[in-house]
Amino acid sequence: MRLHSQSEATWVSAQRAAQEIGIPIHLVDLSREFSELVVRPFLESYSQGLTPSPCPICNRFIKLGFLL
Repeated sequence: MRLHSQSEATWVSAQRAAQEIGIPIHLVDLSREFSELVVRPFLESYSQGLTPSPCPICNRFIKLGFLL
């Protein structure tokens, strides 16, 4: 699961690990959805002096929504 553009090195590492143990690996690019649904609301809330928790939103919409 790719959540941001800076994760290329992680993807390469994951591909190597999957190849070593002989399992298939697939990339799901959710960077746009993550930015719109998790990062942007987090930054808006934080800039208003709130202490938002992005994990419930990410779990519900990204991991258990788009990823599944």
